[in-house]
Amino acid sequence: MARGCGVVLLIFAILVCVVGGIGTVIAITEINRDGGQQLAVFIIVDVFGFGLLVSSLIFLHYATKAAKIAESVQKLISVPTGDPTGSYPAGVLVTYHLDTTPYTVEYTPPGKGKNSRPSVLTISTPMDCPYEFHMVVETWFDRFCRRLGIAVEVETGDPQFDEHCFIRSDNPAFVEAYLQDPLKRIAILDLRRWGFNDLMLDRGQLTAKWIGFNPAVDHRPELRDEVAARLLVLSRNLPAPQPEFDVRVGAHRVRWQAVLWLALVGLALTVFSLIPYTPIHFGELLVRALLLGVIAWPVFAYLSAWLLSGTSRSHLAWAGLMIGSLFLFPLGCLGVVAVVNGWFDNSPATEHHAQIVEKYTTRSKNSTNYHVRVESWHTPGDTESFQISSSEYSQVTPHQSQLLVVTHEGCLGIEWFESKRVIAKP
Repeated sequence: MARGCGVVLLIFAILVCVVGGIGTVIAITEINRDGGQQLAVFIIVDVFGFGLLVSSLIFLHYATKAAKIAESVQKLISVPTGDPTGSYPAGVLVTYHLDTTPYTVEYTPPGKGKNSRPSVLTISTPMDCPYEFHMVVETWFDRFCRRLGIAVEVETGDPQFDEHCFIRSDNPAFVEAYLQDPLKRIAILDLRRWGFNDLMLDRGQLTAKWIGFNPAVDHRPELRDEVAARLLVLSRNLPAPQPEFDVRVGAHRVRWQAVLWLALVGLALTVFSLIPYTPIHFGELLVRALLLGVIAWPVFAYLSAWLLSGTSRSHLAWAGLMIGSLFLFPLGCLGVVAVVNGWFDNSPATEHHAQIVEKYTTRSKNSTNYHVRVESWHTPGDTESFQISSSEYSQVTPHQSQLLVVTHEGCLGIEWFESKRVIAKP
């Protein structure tokens, strides 16, 4: 978990550093035009990104060190692996019976290499119930979001039970009534004491999982039947049906989750507005998009948390949305600035007959891009670069050909071009 958080922090830090680095390079080329205002903004972004990067690397270092220490301790105590008992055939679903009630046992061995995963022992039994719940070990993220009011935990009023279990369910009325039975709470705590920290009811199947189960160490002859007995206790003597049991509190969360994801994707798609409203100087657009993002992203995070809050799964939906927004929101900010700057621009078109001083090509993975560099119509001695087609490129003679560029001032003061074409010999 600690290394996972460190990796997420590292990815975000790298993203900030990349944006800041690109912006700094662009701002340096624009320093004569804006007096270094853009450069000052991106230097702040660079410092923040570098600090975040160093912090994430330190965090990862100590998290990795702790993991290595734990691994070394594991090796020192020489814990055997595999299934010497022969009681858990790998990947085979085996059916047993207890009091004429069937239950199944399946052991999934650990994966190694790229598909590394812990081993899992799964024991399931049928449960005649149309509702659902998922009981897991409470994590720091569960506690954090509960304190913020994003997640609302289903509680039983039993401090010992509530301390060990975080219950996720869209049928909280049923779960609250279900767990009023002290025998059921004791059965769940027994399962946790034995290592089965994941308990789920879904589609009429009650399932307990022991993640990290090692047959060579954890097997007991009576384990299988003891777990099955607790599952039978949990699957019987259900509370009498009540109208409030059928109320699914997660309906509003699912609805708003879909709306927010559509809004986020739609926002990101506005980046294609850079095609009709291409800025002459991308750095100017990037600075305004960055300022918009710094203001708008926290607002989006707060608004989405408020709209999704109120259920025991709200924080999971919010977390996924926030991770997606780290990649989609920057694209949306660029697109929104470009749309506002071009769509609401009422300035007249201006033609510039710019002298072409150089032509050059760049290579991507599967194609060649053609460019020309022209004299700037803003600052004498400076140049502007434009991409052109291969057919136009063949017509260009540096210092003789011109590029006719039709531009607009831009609603936000970001100059953008409407069209461009090569004039071979004026």
